[in-house]
Amino acid sequence: MMVEGPSWFYPWIRLYSRWLTLGRWELNNWVMLEIGLLYSVFLVLGKYTGYLAFGIDMWNLEYEMITTALKYFYICESFYILGLALYKVSVLFFYLRIFPSHKFLIAIYISMAVIMVLSVVLIFVQIFQCKPIYWVWHGWRLAYYRDRCMDIYTITFIAAGLNIFQDLVVLLLPLLSLFRLKMEKKSKWGILVMFSLGIFVTITSCIRLRHISLFGRSANPI
Repeated sequence: MMVEGPSWFYPWIRLYSRWLTLGRWELNNWVMLEIGLLYSVFLVLGKYTGYLAFGIDMWNLEYEMITTALKYFYICESFYILGLALYKVSVLFFYLRIFPSHKFLIAIYISMAVIMVLSVVLIFVQIFQCKPIYWVWHGWRLAYYRDRCMDIYTITFIAAGLNIFQDLVVLLLPLLSLFRLKMEKKSKWGILVMFSLGIFVTITSCIRLRHISLFGRSANPI
């Protein structure tokens, strides 16, 4: 809860301060509102899923408990992918207000399109990873369920790689234009440091790949 709490409060504080300051919202703020709503649902479902089964040895759980937890986890995945995509889009909308260059605008819109298309594809793959769909949460008890489902380990690894790529695009896009802005060098470096905090997020995503690898090889993923 040390991380989820501040993460949940941030979009609402940001929206409130923006409205209090200007009395209106920009496009990135409206996207932030959607992120706040999505994350609220994701947080509630995720906490309930964790309470049901995750973090507990699956051999100490009842079958029905594991099935229910996997069902909610399946629902959470779509909220997670969409929330990540909208967060990047929100940042890109913010860039539009700072950097008015025509060439930069084209790069921003292309980046938005790529991020949303890739995210929609990932959500589609995630939803239809098994045929029939209910095998996502019922198939774990059957030895041959993998024959009717995609390799979730591979899907997760690809999704993580695409997420890192998108983070790098969002991080690097403004750096060249930043130094062309007419402002004091001190202010420029301050903004640069703020943007560079995204490096921490990217490094975290890279470290996460190792844990995804361990998850994919585990016979007890709960």
